[in-house]
Amino acid sequence: MRDVVGSDILEGSVSELVSEIRNEVIGVVSDFLKAFLNGKTHVLATYTGSYSSPAIYLTLSLRTLSKTSSALFNAQELMYYIAPYDEGREAAVIIFNSPDGLGELSMLIDQLRCTGHEYAVVTPIKLPRIVYERVRKEHVVEVGEDG
Repeated sequence: MRDVVGSDILEGSVSELVSEIRNEVIGVVSDFLKAFLNGKTHVLATYTGSYSSPAIYLTLSLRTLSKTSSALFNAQELMYYIAPYDEGREAAVIIFNSPDGLGELSMLIDQLRCTGHEYAVVTPIKLPRIVYERVRKEHVVEVGEDG
């Protein structure tokens, strides 16, 4: 009987800890995005790799809950068809990176730097040094175990 009670207490503690960590991560990302989006009138959201959901949710939220104009593009559309012709005049870009998208992220950052776009990166992993050196530290939030 005692093992069952001890197990319930441990399970409750783990559940509370996971909930606290989740809330902390959400708070960090939320504060980062608020600071980046403050005063922006046009935002482009994109994703590198397979995690498109955060970019979709951000775009839908901005369209429905704010006066900020927003659009969603995958990284290659943004790199080849949007950024070269926008040339940093209008849009700020928020990039949601996934672990399998580091190659795309590297190319996208180079493109955005060349065209003068302001951008921010949200990533669940610690970025490799070669990528991290190209990005200003205040433009990256790492929310994973390594971040």
